[in-house]
Amino acid sequence: MKKHRQQSIVQISIRPRNYTSFWIALPKDVDDPKSLSNILGLTPTATRKPPINDLPPAAWILRIDDLPFPNDCQEQVDWLLAKLKGKEDFIRGLREKNYWVGVMCHWYTECGGKPELRLDTVKQLEDLEICLDFELEQWK
Repeated sequence: MKKHRQQSIVQISIRPRNYTSFWIALPKDVDDPKSLSNILGLTPTATRKPPINDLPPAAWILRIDDLPFPNDCQEQVDWLLAKLKGKEDFIRGLREKNYWVGVMCHWYTECGGKPELRLDTVKQLEDLEICLDFELEQWK
């Protein structure tokens, strides 16, 4: 118990950064996200198999924070949409095959920046059937 608590203290002592992530959760009958990388032409920052049975058994995740972007959600989502250009039909088709596709903007009040998107960007995500989620948090 103490060891877990010490690890938690170390984790929360690192100052957070604002970032956007692009998630594709695989349906239960698919367990290898590698083919998504080939089709999308993007390398995920993580793939995972969560231990909880209620969650999808695998996910393909691209965290957009190590790229040279300003502290601006719009810029990060614009970059992602540019990378998905020409793959719109593939992205839409994932929903039909029981994949979950989403963009999450993780924003901390202490980090400043702009946790907002233009309406045309939101409509573009809707057209691609990409869910949008804002995680607005306070670090301290």
